[in-house]
Amino acid sequence: PRTAEMAPTLAASVAGGIAYGLVAAAVSHPFDTIKSQRQMADRLDFNGTSSLSVLYRGVVPATAASVVLRTVPFVGYSTATSVMRRHHVLEGTPLALAFVAGAFGGAMR
Repeated sequence: PRTAEMAPTLAASVAGGIAYGLVAAAVSHPFDTIKSQRQMADRLDFNGTSSLSVLYRGVVPATAASVVLRTVPFVGYSTATSVMRRHHVLEGTPLALAFVAGAFGGAMR
């Protein structure tokens, strides 16, 4: 019964972490690529132009790492919150509950 109660929360946390990781990689990867190209410009012939395919080269491993690194804290936070609520820990103090659960999620990363 307790596992069944946590399943929707866990699924939502995993989905949120995956979405966060995908968006973070999609937005930040081109900037990282440009930065790396600019840093190498002195050693390579860099003309300053890049196509989308060049900007997203290597995005799959970066996205996989991003998804994992962002899903784990979401799951940790969700699990800690569920367990503390079930055992009535920090009941009536939602800010303290969020702080402790957030610290737990962050420590899992």
